[in-house]
Amino acid sequence: MMFRVCSLSFAVAVLMAAAAAAQQWEPLLLDSSLSNWTQADGTQPGAGWELDQGVLHLQQGTQRGGNLLSRDEFGDFELVFEWKIAARGNNGVKYRVRDYHGKTLGIEYQLIDDVDYGGLRPEQTTASIYDLFAPASDKPLRPIGEFNRSAIVVRHQHLEHFLNGRLVAEQQIGDPTWRQHVADSKFADAGDFGENVIGRIMLTDHNSEVWFRNMFVRRLDAVDGVSANGSSYFACARSSSDCSAPSSHIRHSHVRRPWRANVRLLNTELRLVRCCH
Repeated sequence: MMFRVCSLSFAVAVLMAAAAAAQQWEPLLLDSSLSNWTQADGTQPGAGWELDQGVLHLQQGTQRGGNLLSRDEFGDFELVFEWKIAARGNNGVKYRVRDYHGKTLGIEYQLIDDVDYGGLRPEQTTASIYDLFAPASDKPLRPIGEFNRSAIVVRHQHLEHFLNGRLVAEQQIGDPTWRQHVADSKFADAGDFGENVIGRIMLTDHNSEVWFRNMFVRRLDAVDGVSANGSSYFACARSSSDCSAPSSHIRHSHVRRPWRANVRLLNTELRLVRCCH
């Protein structure tokens, strides 16, 4: 009997530890050396990227920064970040990035000047699942020069893009609709594009000025079920009048989660000190 009690206590302790680990937000803009990032060949980030007082700036000029890839790979995760882009600029945040026949590709959260870039199809505009699925036409995009707040959630091959507190695009990876859109896109030659369950995060360099700040990631796949019940930053929308992200205050009243009510057990509200102002 004592053995069973101890075994149960140990199991509970393990689950609680796993849940706590799953709740931890990891800062991705940690120091001026950009130690969390490399170029595609594993070398240090190019001189075009500069991190100053918590703001990562990709400068436009003769010194290209190159694409930045996270040192770590991520499976299911939540990524939150703030960004702004220069007039007529183009950039993006890619995830589940891997090698496809010599090309480094991933699913992309598009960042672009929707108004003045020109020639964009809906599935190429800001917050789209780039070249595959368009965001909501009434998305709350702020004007050029102002910081936007974005989030990406990937769980059980279901992905969601948020913009300034609203869910604006979502899709199930690998279902018939996904595969048809891939076949009709620039990724057709990649075959199973996006269907890998783990990959790196990439900040792209399209030779446009862009700024990032308050970028945090949280893993959701530490222990299935435990990480979902209470770890999600979006889950507080139903139970709290003030849903606070690690980067800022973002309300996600449009998000529906069958496990959201369980958040009160572990994490009704998350508050972290802003890394910059």
